[in-house]
Amino acid sequence: MVSEQLWETYQQVYFQPCDLRNSYLPRNVGQNFVRSGAIISIWNPRGQICTQRKNRLFAQKAIYRLKCQGWRYSFLWGGDKHMHYKELSVFVFCPLHSAVRLAKQNQQLAFYFIDKAGALWLINTNANEHKQRVCKLAKYRVVNMGIKKANLAVSKPL
Repeated sequence: MVSEQLWETYQQVYFQPCDLRNSYLPRNVGQNFVRSGAIISIWNPRGQICTQRKNRLFAQKAIYRLKCQGWRYSFLWGGDKHMHYKELSVFVFCPLHSAVRLAKQNQQLAFYFIDKAGALWLINTNANEHKQRVCKLAKYRVVNMGIKKANLAVSKPL
């Protein structure tokens, strides 16, 4: 279940395309949402902040599942406006019913969906009728700035 505070935080999201070969540098090409699809975090399952190592393992499994299921995807960071908090995410070209299933497979409480008109929606994974439009055009939530190495979305190892 998504708490009210977390739901409000999720509404303040911004995205930054990334190249995982050098994930601290943004891609030069901005994300172009030419189709509808889902943006799903592949870090911090169930809203619990994990270590870098656990997030890396969780992301590898998520990517493997996407490949095995034949989904096309691209990587991006999802986070606050200045990317002090950022989670590795994927943009998957898929319909809404598939997005719900993918978000559940990735143990996410919520995900984002870009409709055919380009609007960005926040959708509760376990109650997909509970949704809220974040903005009229998803492209307004794309930022291109340098990534800070410190990340509040990753816990320190014990």
